Amino acid sequence: MRLPLPFLVTSLAASTAFAEPQPAAKPVKTKLTVERHYTTNALDDASQVGDWYSLLRGSIKDEWTGDAGTASIATEFELTRYDEQRIEDDRAMGVTVDATRRIGDRFELRGTVSYRLASTGDNLDIGPLTFGTRTLTQSLAAEAQLGIDLGSNTTLVVGVAHALDRPELSALIPALVQPFRLKPARDRFVASATLARALGPLSVGLVTSLDLVAVEAIGWPPANLSYRQVTVMGQASYRTERDIALAVAVGVQTIPSAFSVFEGSRPTYLASITVPVVATVEIAARAAGAFDSSDSDDPMASWVQRAEASVAWKPTEALELGGGVFFQVKENPLLENREHSHGFHLEGAWRFSRHFALLARAQYSREAATVIDTRQSTLDTFVGISANM
Repeated sequence: MRLPLPFLVTSLAASTAFAEPQPAAKPVKTKLTVERHYTTNALDDASQVGDWYSLLRGSIKDEWTGDAGTASIATEFELTRYDEQRIEDDRAMGVTVDATRRIGDRFELRGTVSYRLASTGDNLDIGPLTFGTRTLTQSLAAEAQLGIDLGSNTTLVVGVAHALDRPELSALIPALVQPFRLKPARDRFVASATLARALGPLSVGLVTSLDLVAVEAIGWPPANLSYRQVTVMGQASYRTERDIALAVAVGVQTIPSAFSVFEGSRPTYLASITVPVVATVEIAARAAGAFDSSDSDDPMASWVQRAEASVAWKPTEALELGGGVFFQVKENPLLENREHSHGFHLEGAWRFSRHFALLARAQYSREAATVIDTRQSTLDTFVGISANM
């Protein structure tokens, strides 16, 4: 177990922040959003089944500030309910504790601990029949960071993080068989170091990280593989007098797997620019490439390249409008499969009172895969109301 160190740092920083006298009480921040959606692809597959669904999400956050540190605790929840495809209903709730502690003039500790409980519904196709599955997953994550001021506008941040995902046995809907293992347990440890130096409006740095991912093997050959990932990347950012923000990062990622099934390197990169055209219009563009295991059909991780651009327009203080496009290519190294996707979105928000806003959004995406040979498109639209207290 590697969790005790991040837990210890968070407890130390939080306890000192809670114990210090507060200069002024901060109000608790509460946010609640209710949305009504229609999607043309409720099952997220080639069957293209349309359905209406409702989404309710909310969060409560409280903060404390002391002379030598800060602490916050936040809880959040999210509920999704479909009108007809009830097997896709999802429920989740979580809590996060974050704390910082300054030690002298050169050091700062930061710790974060979070817990999440989620009940996820999904479809499982067996021949011509579609069944539902439901999986309860507990996730626990902890992270500790130490920031060091090296002088001459140079800082070093070292950190360790550990995350555990523990899904229970999945239940079939209707219950024709006993619950079975559908999703693997996952254990992820990350160690990282970032060296950065500010040169006026220019900031340069070097980032290194080591990810050790232990995944429970399901089936044989295993549908999931453990692996380690090494990342080395140089980065730079610059902001002009006109508030044009530029950021570039370039490096390499190596990802050898268990059983020596795959070992290869891929370039990792990030380039972004944000340009305020006029006082009310801002354009942003971003391109990135990196390994990603959060949403992958590959037993280990996919190499994802994505480019996107967006525009935001705020004609009045109460009204915000925007839109954007994206293009993405996802490669599965082990399966030798490529997924191509593209799409766009349009959105708007009208704050009709101090605490309430009316939201609307339409998002379209189209995906195609090579080896898996699937094609699907999805249009998701919603209107909703957001309340901030």
